[in-house]
Amino acid sequence: MLTKTRKMTMEEELSGLDRAFQKMADRADAKEMIEGEFQRLRTEGGKGLSGKKPQGTDGDAPETAGAKMKRLVQEWKDLV
Repeated sequence: MLTKTRKMTMEEELSGLDRAFQKMADRADAKEMIEGEFQRLRTEGGKGLSGKKPQGTDGDAPETAGAKMKRLVQEWKDLV
């Protein structure tokens, strides 16, 4: 079974090129936006963290899943 390929019309070709150009322009805009945000974060540098204590240093922080598992394993070993 032979299938014939048809030649694209000028409008179809221009439409495809327009979509490809728009996709690249959108990617460039997103890239500029991301780079701008990274630059902003680099210049601010952690300015807002000066008065805060590191997480988990206040003593009443909730136990993490990993710490709980280790504690339970140790309790089990102590029982057996």
